[in-house]
Amino acid sequence: MGDPAVHVAYQKDFRGSIDYNCIEAALRAVAPEVQRRTYEADGNGPRGFSSGSVVTQFGYADPSGRGYYSLDVAAQQDGVNHYWHEWGKIGTEVSAEEQRRILPLLMRANQSVEQRCGLSFAGAMPLIGDG
Repeated sequence: MGDPAVHVAYQKDFRGSIDYNCIEAALRAVAPEVQRRTYEADGNGPRGFSSGSVVTQFGYADPSGRGYYSLDVAAQQDGVNHYWHEWGKIGTEVSAEEQRRILPLLMRANQSVEQRCGLSFAGAMPLIGDG
């Protein structure tokens, strides 16, 4: 078993098409080193993707080197798109000081995706949890 992990994340479901190129460009506006990959969800863990979903993940570095940011998005079997954007690290807790440090970049990235691509986390609150 690996080391425990913890995250601060936003999640939201929405309808409509997913413009992956737009999401990537919006993230690059705030984090130029974005890397894009895909994976198949196993239905486990906190991200909320259905088993078998093909998830596109956009990852970018934490400037402090303590964690890592990723935005994952996928169409679900029920026709809804699930959107999960997190900062995560190895450990068991995220201190209030860490939250103050990591949330501004997470929120700037969310705002960039909203402004450029029309995908919004409006009404969503950051979640803190394991995984």
